[in-house]
Amino acid sequence: MKRIITISLILAFVWVCKKIDPKLSSSWSEYKGLMPYYKIAEANAKCAGIARLPTVAELRSAYQANVTQSWKKDGLSYFSSEITSTDSGDLPQTFYVGNENEKGLYYPKEGLNIRCILDCIFCISR
Repeated sequence: MKRIITISLILAFVWVCKKIDPKLSSSWSEYKGLMPYYKIAEANAKCAGIARLPTVAELRSAYQANVTQSWKKDGLSYFSSEITSTDSGDLPQTFYVGNENEKGLYYPKEGLNIRCILDCIFCISR
């Protein structure tokens, strides 16, 4: 009898993975700090286990939906997961949340800011 009740309780809860929408603030991690632009591996590590670095398109979507408005206090230039090969080596493409049209390969001396995007949100439903 105990085994049937235990199995019933386990089956009553189902993990549901919802696709993340970059236009929602709940899709983004808290601020993860500032890092020199050439430390892409370390920036990726800041997101490991919780999420991943966003693409430029995801950052642009967040910008267009005003999600990035509150990020400006932390910094304006953010890492993306996209890499560009240059004469100086492989560098991350960046996104500037101060102006949607200023994106690409902008590397401020102080470094790039890190925000992670969740791959999905897990919730429990009955």
